[in-house]
Amino acid sequence: MTFRQNVIFWILILVVLTLLFGQGPGGLIQSFYFVCMLMPVAVGTSWLFNDILVPRYLIPGRYVKFVVNFIYSMIISLWAQMVVIFLSFILLANYQLENMDPLTTNIRLLTLTIYGIVFLQAFVNMYRKFQEASHAAAKLATEQKKQEKGYLMVRANRKQRRLAYEDILYVESLSDYLRFVLKEAEPVTTRETISRLEKQLPQNFVRIHRSFIVRKESVQSFTREEVHIGDQVLPVGRKYKEEFVRRMG
Repeated sequence: MTFRQNVIFWILILVVLTLLFGQGPGGLIQSFYFVCMLMPVAVGTSWLFNDILVPRYLIPGRYVKFVVNFIYSMIISLWAQMVVIFLSFILLANYQLENMDPLTTNIRLLTLTIYGIVFLQAFVNMYRKFQEASHAAAKLATEQKKQEKGYLMVRANRKQRRLAYEDILYVESLSDYLRFVLKEAEPVTTRETISRLEKQLPQNFVRIHRSFIVRKESVQSFTREEVHIGDQVLPVGRKYKEEFVRRMG
């Protein structure tokens, strides 16, 4: 999860737990204070399980160590819950057991609640990673199709022309027209926008400026400010500088 998604997730958990523990005689106010004390236990247990145990032991297949450390985490979580109950007995119930909500002293319910949150976040993380993997797979499949095709069809001089990717040195935008500068042929001009073309080209073509796209293999040298292709020196726009340098390695 991103930081923003984590914040939203834990705010929702805070609201749900406040409503859950607010059903007793203490009401929502006492429930809110109790949940605020319980939240560090929930957050810590979730972090230990989802960010440490799962990636370090479960995913690599180290199941014995995962089970052992999971048991340890449960013991630590139970101990922390007991601390929370003890603090609530002092701070919220004023040392009077009868003033405490029965739900807040139910260790089994607290344990189920904590690990319910942990597994809920694990499910959310798993779903998010599945979505990312699906998106990456779709993007890879699209890229492979572009590479296999090996050429771009453009309309120039009222004819359809096939431009092989390997013959394109760079593309220049001329308002509503594009000028394809080729390796061993005259430039080809067609009516198209550079933003639409950028989506059609494979990953070895890089946008360096609002008016230029270059083929990585045709670049002879470059800096963060300019690109050299043959005798041509093309500018690198500020907006595209970081991505260009990253893509060029």
